[in-house]
Amino acid sequence: MTVADLIGFRRSDLAPLARAVEQVLRRGTGWINVQPDLDDVDPRAHSRPSFFSGRGRVVPLSTFVPSSGGGEHQVGVEHGAGKHAARQLHDAGVAFPDGSRLVQDHPRRGLVIAVPNGTAPTAIAALLVQAGSHLTVVPLGDRWIAEIY
Repeated sequence: MTVADLIGFRRSDLAPLARAVEQVLRRGTGWINVQPDLDDVDPRAHSRPSFFSGRGRVVPLSTFVPSSGGGEHQVGVEHGAGKHAARQLHDAGVAFPDGSRLVQDHPRRGLVIAVPNGTAPTAIAALLVQAGSHLTVVPLGDRWIAEIY
């Protein structure tokens, strides 16, 4: 099992997350998992949907994986918001960084966005949190956690 560095941050202040994204980009390996601090979420929201449900996670989990070799980075979001997550984000005013493309939009397997190399760490951090914030089925607080691998 890989040991992660944990950082806490607020949805209203993404600077610590942007610094973590920049660190992983410089390193060129690893990944970052981002999710709401479960201590800041109603405990009834922690349960997962049944195996036969057509939806994913109740509490969203966003992941950033840097490109290997200078290609596109990947941002993924496991969520419980159902079908057409990319459309839901667009309707909520969440913009993907310029040059991004949709790779996958599946209600159970999640959303995957390819983000171009050279995208600012602040834009990646914003996408990770905004996507999770809008693709949730439970109210979320301001406190979030990033696991850096």
